Amino acid sequence: AGAAGPQGAWGMPQPNDQGLYVLFVYHLPHNVTEDMLRGMFGKYGDVVEIVIMRDDNSDPSSRTKGYGFVKYRTYQEAAAAVQYLNGAQLENKRLEVSFKLAKGQKRN
Repeated sequence: AGAAGPQGAWGMPQPNDQGLYVLFVYHLPHNVTEDMLRGMFGKYGDVVEIVIMRDDNSDPSSRTKGYGFVKYRTYQEAAAAVQYLNGAQLENKRLEVSFKLAKGQKRN
């Protein structure tokens, strides 16, 4: 997160079209499950949806592509997850957690 706070230097993230704040989660272990992520991210707020990108997205047992998305209703919940889980260890991987920027938003 750093000194600039969880949103970084580009300003406050905006919710998506459904009014949700979306986090990118990188460096997921290949065998990660939705329940594993819900257990981690649920500590910081009400997780609305978890999407794990897989080699075969129709098969929840297929290998992950190493990234996914976690969605929260409020900025505060999402920001807490970024602050506490960016750099967290999950099995043999160190997670990278950041806000997904809305279309048109640019990182400085």
